[in-house]
Amino acid sequence: MFRLIVALVLSFSLTTAFAKKKEAPAAAEAAATSEATAPAKSAAKAKKKVEKATEAASPAKKEASPAQLAHRAKMKACNKDAKTQGLKGDARKAFMKDCLKKA
Repeated sequence: MFRLIVALVLSFSLTTAFAKKKEAPAAAEAAATSEATAPAKSAAKAKKKVEKATEAASPAKKEASPAQLAHRAKMKACNKDAKTQGLKGDARKAFMKDCLKKA
């Protein structure tokens, strides 16, 4: 009885495997046909993606406000002073904080 069940299961699995192999060439042919027209469409989509990415990567730069320019000048001066004094770590941090408040 056990052998009969095993034989039936094996025969069923083999028939389904062969049926899938017969269906595979038809599916591959259909996919190849649709892929023949796909390169033109995908190339256009890829071009649009590249254009969007370059637009997002390089937005128009705004000019710095006068307050930003003044802050940059303060930073440059304070950095120069901290470097000439040889400050590092917490001492540099404290110096920069005080220097930026004063300037």
